[in-house]
Amino acid sequence: MSTNPRDRLDILERSETDPEQSVAVAGVSGTDTESEIHIHSLIFTPKNTQKLRQNRRRRGVENWPAGMAKYIRVRSLCVTYSPKLDLYTADFGWGKARKVEVTSIEGETYGMSLCNSRDCDCGLEIGYYRARTTTTTIMTTILQTLQVSPAPSPQGGAAAELTLPLTFFDMWWVHFHPIRRVLFYDHPCSTADFLNSVVPNLEKSLSLTLKHFLPAAGNLLYPTDTAKNKPFLRYAGGDSLRLTVAESGLDFDELTANCPRDADPFWDFVPELAPPADAGEYKHAPLMAVQATHFPGRGVALGIANLHLLGDGSAVNASLILSWAAISRSAGDEDFLRLQQKLESAPIFDRRVIKDAVGIDGIFWDEMRKTPFSPAPFPLPTNRVRATFALTRSDLEKLKNRVLVKKPGLNRVSSFVATACYVWSCMARSEPDGDDAYELLVVPVDARGRKNALIEPPVPGNYFGNCIAFAVVEIRHGELVGEGGFEAAAEAVTVEIRNGVNEAAALLRGAEDWINEMKKCQEKKMKVFGVSGSPKFDLAVADFGWGKAKKVEYVTLDGENYSMSLANARDGGGGLEFGLSLPEKRMEAFTAIFADGLTK
Repeated sequence: MSTNPRDRLDILERSETDPEQSVAVAGVSGTDTESEIHIHSLIFTPKNTQKLRQNRRRRGVENWPAGMAKYIRVRSLCVTYSPKLDLYTADFGWGKARKVEVTSIEGETYGMSLCNSRDCDCGLEIGYYRARTTTTTIMTTILQTLQVSPAPSPQGGAAAELTLPLTFFDMWWVHFHPIRRVLFYDHPCSTADFLNSVVPNLEKSLSLTLKHFLPAAGNLLYPTDTAKNKPFLRYAGGDSLRLTVAESGLDFDELTANCPRDADPFWDFVPELAPPADAGEYKHAPLMAVQATHFPGRGVALGIANLHLLGDGSAVNASLILSWAAISRSAGDEDFLRLQQKLESAPIFDRRVIKDAVGIDGIFWDEMRKTPFSPAPFPLPTNRVRATFALTRSDLEKLKNRVLVKKPGLNRVSSFVATACYVWSCMARSEPDGDDAYELLVVPVDARGRKNALIEPPVPGNYFGNCIAFAVVEIRHGELVGEGGFEAAAEAVTVEIRNGVNEAAALLRGAEDWINEMKKCQEKKMKVFGVSGSPKFDLAVADFGWGKAKKVEYVTLDGENYSMSLANARDGGGGLEFGLSLPEKRMEAFTAIFADGLTK
């Protein structure tokens, strides 16, 4: 079939001498998820309507209603407008139109508008509308639940018990919601292959991985008497991690698209962490759970949920999950062990490397214990949509140049700063507020290997746990959304990183006041925008034997006000991509503002 969109359109039009024939050529069979009956999809173009008059069995305009009646149960895509009637050429003295929207298609269940491409490259431009429907059929089914324990040592002995106290880096996250992400993989296979090959390999490789990361199979022990005891992490013999196996009938390609999609279905692919279980003086809460979901003939999704107390992105994403992928890919941990020995990168769990002479862990605990321990449930319905946006290398250079032209004293602006600040400014503009209200950007900073004001020597790079400091920038809403707001934000963040992160005397200085600073922000009712994930800890490279992930979604974003996920662009072209979860109307506003700003 021709790749030219005009040729494909002609094929449809030429085939429509009979509506029955157009069903065969342009129609698609499917299943209605509510009624579970088979239906057809049919495209009606203006020529369809004309050809109905020529139907050899029903002639005359008076028979149109009867001719259309037979398609009442056919799901129709109505094509309106035409490249021949191009409104982009309408010039009222201001030049050609920047955008044409045919709003009448919103009256259809499925509607499409068609016109010439704005860039005059002889292509076509499509506007698409799909009405939201409520599906009552359960589209994801749990097939089995497995409990995976750490593999025994080569000598045959069971893994030893491991107890880890919480450092002040950990205490900060005691009441934080679980971190949840989904990795989607193109891996077409049958249900039998999934259950008989994919799942056993995932189970075996996960068991081998847990042997090297014991805390992931353990629990948080949270005291019932918080005045007497502190929480801690523990792995004990017999502990295990839950692996849920599921199958889904949802559209894999829609889930892995970049365009706005309903956020709720993604929660089908992440496991719920079991609720805390009472066990005498302590409640036991699992630290991690995994779910493998099969899309028959299409792909696999791996959903991974963990309490933030288990570790930060460097620990869980870059160390544990990437190690599991490597062990799965090589069907054993021999290569993993050889690489660890070569790089001296075996995970370090010893909390004594976090030196806390001030007793910050106690300061944080005194505040945290005032709140009852209750892990957050799934925030459903989310009333949000999810979308992914890309910034090419060219886009990033353009944004950085914009900053340097207005702020020449900076000398350099990183791609991270350009992206975070541009998205932050677009987010602020997408929701009006008083000019004197304050906006807050919070950027997590990996403190491993950095000289700082508190811990000497610095925390090793292979430390497994939490080791996150923060770069925080505050700016008035009116300044952020005004002319030069993006450039002002980029300057403020660059200076904060230079003076507050890269200066050893400043990093972690005053960490004991973090909670008080957080309270002040809450009292001022500041709007906080955060960054999740990092190009340095890119989960898309996790290859379990099926290649790199087609898409990574941080489902966690649905429960936050508001954050962006950040990763390297999947095309390998040196750009970045970020994900957002927003109410639909705000997503529409953000999308328009984001795209418009890149043209300046």
